[in-house]
Amino acid sequence: MSRLLAPCALAISLAACSPSDDQAQANKTLNIAFFGDNTTLVSVDPFQVYWLEHRVLLRNVAESLTDQDPATGKIVPWLAKSWEISDDALTYTFHLRDNVTFSNGERFDAKAVKTAFDNDKALATQLPATFGATYLAGYDHAAV
Repeated sequence: MSRLLAPCALAISLAACSPSDDQAQANKTLNIAFFGDNTTLVSVDPFQVYWLEHRVLLRNVAESLTDQDPATGKIVPWLAKSWEISDDALTYTFHLRDNVTFSNGERFDAKAVKTAFDNDKALATQLPATFGATYLAGYDHAAV
């Protein structure tokens, strides 16, 4: 009898730890912990965000043309499926993934990339201390 009682007691106690269906449906808030000195998320624009924790958070909602393989450090495709760099390393040509849309349903295309680069450059010109300004230090223009 005691051999049966222990597994039953364990099953009942684990079931008591599980949220009810009502609790699971009601709790739709995700809490994320930050260090005490950098808790204010000032922008959802990755170009303007300085703190690493905020950048990690925004990486879940904003994507980039490339990514970096954490194991090798190699730059790998993301929204750009491939790219070429000119011999003088001044011109980059990105080939974008097809059938990608923004969360509002608008199409992701070369025009959207150009707009993002141009807007970021304009912001960096107005606010040179913007963290992302260093990313575009050599950016001149984009042609679509």
